[in-house]
Amino acid sequence: MMELVKWDPFRRMTHLNHLMDHVLGEFMSPVSSKEHSTREWKPSVDVMETEKGLVIKAELPGVDKEDVGIELKENVLTLKGERKSDNEEKKDGYVRREMFRGSFSRSFLMPAGVKGDDIKAQFNNGILKIEVPLAETAKLKQIPIMEE
Repeated sequence: MMELVKWDPFRRMTHLNHLMDHVLGEFMSPVSSKEHSTREWKPSVDVMETEKGLVIKAELPGVDKEDVGIELKENVLTLKGERKSDNEEKKDGYVRREMFRGSFSRSFLMPAGVKGDDIKAQFNNGILKIEVPLAETAKLKQIPIMEE
């Protein structure tokens, strides 16, 4: 048995209006919007566990090594930095910016037993690799499930 639904022509119009706002918003947004070029960004990060500890890799294209900082405080590893703005040249009265600029910060809760003095970091081709050694007690321990 089918249920009857009252037809509401404005419901479809509202949905269409939202779709048009979304589509046109991408093309009609202010091209040189200061908000877009300076809003907060968070670099993509991979976190992996190895036999020795944790490895964190962060994508930082366009960021200079001197503009990146890493600190460990109370088992929280924080990665901070800034992608600085290039000197831009305006032509024909407009500039288009899609790459984020400005400060960033990512924090990761580390397990107990992090060897803070042995943390190593390398920066190569826009990829920051942080190796965080863990004490034997802090490493992941697999617990087998037994059948009854």
